[in-house]
Amino acid sequence: MRKCQRYLIFIFALCLSNVCFGQIDFGSDTTDTSTDSTGIGIEEERSIAKREGGSANSGTVFYFYENPINVGLPELRFVDTTKSLFHRYSPYMRDNRFRTDRGNVGLATEDLEFTYADNILFSYGKSPFELYRYTPFNTKFYQNVNPYVELFYVMGKEREQDFRVLFAQNVWQGLNVGAELNVINSPGVYDRAYTRHNNVRVFSNFISKDRNYRAVAGYYFNRFESNESGGITVSMEEAATATSYSNKKTIPVRLARAENIWAENSFYLKQSYHFGIHRKERNTNDGADTTDVDVDVNVDVDAGIIPSRSGVNFGYLSHALEVTRFRTMYNDRMLDPENYRAIYRDPVQTQDSTFVGLFRNTISWNFGDATSFQNAQFFNLSVGAIVDWANVGTGDVDTIHPDPVSYYAPFNRTYNYLYPFARLRLNYQNRYFLTAGTTYQADYHRPQKPLAFSANIGFDYMFDRTTSDEGLFAELNFSDAQPRPFQEFYISNSHRWDHSFQNTQTLHLAVGARWKGFHLRAEHATFYNYIYLTPERFLQNSDPLSVFKATLEKTFKFWSIMAFDTRLVYQLRPNETPMQLPNFSTRNALYFDFTLLQTTPVQVGVEMYYNTPYLSRFYSPELGSFFDQSELEIGGFTYVDVFLNLRVQRRANVFVKWANAGADWLGYDYMMTRGYPVVGRALIFGVLWRFYD
Repeated sequence: MRKCQRYLIFIFALCLSNVCFGQIDFGSDTTDTSTDSTGIGIEEERSIAKREGGSANSGTVFYFYENPINVGLPELRFVDTTKSLFHRYSPYMRDNRFRTDRGNVGLATEDLEFTYADNILFSYGKSPFELYRYTPFNTKFYQNVNPYVELFYVMGKEREQDFRVLFAQNVWQGLNVGAELNVINSPGVYDRAYTRHNNVRVFSNFISKDRNYRAVAGYYFNRFESNESGGITVSMEEAATATSYSNKKTIPVRLARAENIWAENSFYLKQSYHFGIHRKERNTNDGADTTDVDVDVNVDVDAGIIPSRSGVNFGYLSHALEVTRFRTMYNDRMLDPENYRAIYRDPVQTQDSTFVGLFRNTISWNFGDATSFQNAQFFNLSVGAIVDWANVGTGDVDTIHPDPVSYYAPFNRTYNYLYPFARLRLNYQNRYFLTAGTTYQADYHRPQKPLAFSANIGFDYMFDRTTSDEGLFAELNFSDAQPRPFQEFYISNSHRWDHSFQNTQTLHLAVGARWKGFHLRAEHATFYNYIYLTPERFLQNSDPLSVFKATLEKTFKFWSIMAFDTRLVYQLRPNETPMQLPNFSTRNALYFDFTLLQTTPVQVGVEMYYNTPYLSRFYSPELGSFFDQSELEIGGFTYVDVFLNLRVQRRANVFVKWANAGADWLGYDYMMTRGYPVVGRALIFGVLWRFYD
């Protein structure tokens, strides 16, 4: 009760202060509710970019995301300072998707909705902490003049802490650098649920004054540690009573001294150079002198204004280098044979490890700027090739072997792939868009492997040629992909397999619309030779599998002070074991949206999450993966949060959330994965504080 009073006093003090944090509010708020996939209003972004130029005084900071295929000038976005639904801080809610919650932030999770991915490039096939990784492609590369700093902190139940600090600055004309640190430290409510995450990235981007040369670079370090409990050992019938205990750490768990560790280092460098002739314009000064002006020179690159290129464009030559090395380790220092299907070597302890090293080179030639979706260029073609070299070593560490190097030698495998690719986009009147692409995979290290490839074609129609917020779209995708190394080859103290699967084919069709804030999407996918994990090993399904998915998203406004944000997902799967998904999932937030004391925007409301019961995949700690099962249906409960979001002067966003507020009235049997109950009622506080100079 005292902790709750401290929160309320702190929030009240923030609301009364008109000059909190010693900052002054410049510029107007962002109000457009039409957003793209990152939650940022596209048309609003353009108007602010033109009006304010990304100056520090406007409080607008620009950034862009790196695209592994497209080159040219970046498509700039701006940092969104709105407070809308800021309480959705959890990584599980990233991109507003539905994912499993295993009771503590930082634990491995899985999607509860189907998503098509046609990436046939090399991937090991196991990444339990993918949601938390820093990569070159989820990094915001900042393009601002003055220094920009973000401080983010969340405090939750049982000393859950999530801290992030970001710094970005322009250090030289056209050169921006930045660094970001994220630390998650959460003991968890149940025994053996402790997580410790450390992420670091150092990144930079450079655009020459004539905008012909561009480079982005970054170093990324990810380390994830999580204790593995194996889940609570009480039955599903007893779980509701057990999880109501005030001290949940007394509930027995399956594993007493097990943990998973993921350590990764990676480096990324991409360079591109434009070949072409800049068009010069005749510029008059009050009708007097006439001079030739290079329209590309009078552009403030540092300020974030990078207009489309004019003149004759011969294209871009681009090269990207990506080096990644990671190691996974599963330890169990108190081995109980009853918890494992088999013990192959050491009956006392388990120390399973996997090493993966990847070198990826990409070279491409782009005709036309492949940046913003509506860049007024009719024709864009990108051709190139990707070369992958990877080494995979897996096995259970023999701590008593006299020569561990020779012991590991038979467990190493090398993969060499060549991927020629081509991408085409046609833009007619900034309203009709046709896109197509294909990628082939040649395995010249193992030529007996069948050829793999992917192809896609898409069509977009925009209702208004000045914005991509509203329109219709359709896409058709096909992929013929080789199995992942993890699916075919793995050695540990309790699991061993070495077999060869056929290629997996996927045919995917999607159609949808964006109109007046509605986001509608329907898609259907058919899988041939689908590969899935069982408690023992991977298997391949000989019969075709299909899934249908329909999604609706919309934020409704009522009486200017009330809003209803909803996301509905319907999925239909035949009643077969592989790839089971909830038939229906929904997240709805009903809240009041108003301004307190004319200075502090506030959102206060309630949010509900629900999904229908389904054959949820179980989690295997020793594999760090989820496997299919046909024994138990999980789901069908309602999860309710009460939240308060507010913003102070555009500089700070604050939220207080009473998570799972209905636990006392709706029961305690909240479980999205067998053995891993969701946390009961919890008071969570978070703040994001920005500095613009």
